[in-house]
Amino acid sequence: MGTKIFDDFVDALLNMVYPQFCAGCGRWDTPLCACCVSDMTAQWKRADASTPFLQYVDPAGGPDISAFPIYSSLTYQGVVAQAVVAWKNTQSAGLTRAMRAVWQANLATICCGKTMESLFPGHKSGRAVAVVPLPSRWRRKHDGRMIVLDLAQIVGEVFAVPCIEVLKKRRSRGVFTLAEAGWKPALGAELKMRLGTALAKIGQLGGGYAVETFTGRAKKRNSICATRDLRGWDVILVDDVVTTGATFDAAFRAVRNAGGRVIGGFSFAMAPDPRISPVA
Repeated sequence: MGTKIFDDFVDALLNMVYPQFCAGCGRWDTPLCACCVSDMTAQWKRADASTPFLQYVDPAGGPDISAFPIYSSLTYQGVVAQAVVAWKNTQSAGLTRAMRAVWQANLATICCGKTMESLFPGHKSGRAVAVVPLPSRWRRKHDGRMIVLDLAQIVGEVFAVPCIEVLKKRRSRGVFTLAEAGWKPALGAELKMRLGTALAKIGQLGGGYAVETFTGRAKKRNSICATRDLRGWDVILVDDVVTTGATFDAAFRAVRNAGGRVIGGFSFAMAPDPRISPVA
């Protein structure tokens, strides 16, 4: 209670100098107005179907297979995008409470009357389950803007399972070798990498989805690692926004390398499929 009173006091002081306005539409004197809250009523979708990094070819020749289900409550555009960007880049206790309330209400609509197994078929009864937030940048941790952790903690409360921070971003060393990417050195690898980079800059696949070099994709896949042993754990990953699925894919591999099993994920919002261009 003491922390809440202090946060409210700081908000009140700041509001005297910098008046509050709605993160979604700009209306004065509120961190998030009722109209914008209404616009963020859940419209749950399976985000994994539109994430290129989490799609695998079906050996039987059927539709592509998702690595695991990811449920997103909203589409990342308009009011939703404005509110999320504001939440990620400001320190407002009022906005944090409002966005947490939106997330809690949205989660209630998908979890009501459903079991863990019905939402996540990969879960095996009897196995321990943990909610794991995707790692945030160091600057966000330093500034206390841990919105992904906020989202993950609420998921943990809803499912009555622990929320544990066990993933971190690998520190970039400037050069990412093929060996680090998971491939053995090959003759002409440097030439292939340079050629692939050039093609990525000028080549376009249908819908404006840029060609990626295989080293770039591998770098993303190895960009996250686990800080503890996860053997025996089924893991639910949580992020704020899912776009291509690259970060979820990296987290999936980190959990697997630590002995755990990713059974699914949640995101506050999902961006439109990056492989599809909007109709002019």
